[in-house]
Amino acid sequence: MIGPVRWTHGTAYLRNHANSGYAPDVGDLRASLGPCAVGPTSSVSKRRAISASPEGRPGEVPTVEMIIDFPGGARVDAHFAGFVVPTDQPPSGGGADSAPTPFATFLSTIGTCAGIYVLGFCRQRGIPTEGIPLVQRMQVDPMTRLVSDVQVTIQLPQGFPERYADAVVRSAEQCAVKKHFERPPIISVDSVFAA
Repeated sequence: MIGPVRWTHGTAYLRNHANSGYAPDVGDLRASLGPCAVGPTSSVSKRRAISASPEGRPGEVPTVEMIIDFPGGARVDAHFAGFVVPTDQPPSGGGADSAPTPFATFLSTIGTCAGIYVLGFCRQRGIPTEGIPLVQRMQVDPMTRLVSDVQVTIQLPQGFPERYADAVVRSAEQCAVKKHFERPPIISVDSVFAA
């Protein structure tokens, strides 16, 4: 499992490590997904914890719902808050290569989440973001074939205020994806028959 992040001098590392006992701030999650992601809680979804009551009724755990469907071929898409996140497989996996794979999409959230914090940091201080890419590199464990190390480097151009070099890293460190790697949620899968 990919775990905590260590950010130093413009570089972040996700290392193998697991933590438990974390309850994510679902209010922030609902806000980040948008109001359409939150709906009334049914008896099935309360048991499976896949939808939320916007009122946060006492005794209920608020959660967020995404709908996953199969639009054809090897496509598997996620729908939430009026958005569609398409995924596909390469031809070798029976797909048309029309979108990233689900796993590539998942990995891209590490850098893009850090990136939105870097963007906000720079905008707040009037620092131009042209020439400030984030480069994400992953290492795969040859035995498990799982990602064992992720490195995110914020490349600062000449002229970037030196006094903010460490602060921009601390800003990126606030990323919700990173925080979820540090305290991973419990993921469960079940099935129910449609009514």
